[in-house]
Amino acid sequence: NLAEAALLAGIEVRDLPSMEESARRLRQRGARSVVITGGHLPEPVDLLAEGSRHGALEFRRFPGSRVDTGNTHGTGCAFSTALACNLALGKSLPDAVAAAKEYVTKALRTSYSVGKGPGPINHLFEL
Repeated sequence: NLAEAALLAGIEVRDLPSMEESARRLRQRGARSVVITGGHLPEPVDLLAEGSRHGALEFRRFPGSRVDTGNTHGTGCAFSTALACNLALGKSLPDAVAAAKEYVTKALRTSYSVGKGPGPINHLFEL
């Protein structure tokens, strides 16, 4: 997410250009690919940065829509798990990112309120 990217890259990450710069910095530290989720941006967008065969860094944007809910507990863990599972199923990295984003968006849209504070997303929305 934006806060983690900022901490790891050593810069403030608050928009798409700074997301791209933080991805560049993380690639310089040895990461082959970088995914930064931007759900806290005014216009939510996730960013995938990967090196091409020719060495140039390519950025892919995954725009989304804001889901009006306070039930956001678990979004980061759900995204990373969905990403890993889709990769394990043999999807390409861009397709796995898109699938993970779709999963989290659906889980947010069907979330429910329990207890106090941010409630959980609905991991079981397809059951």
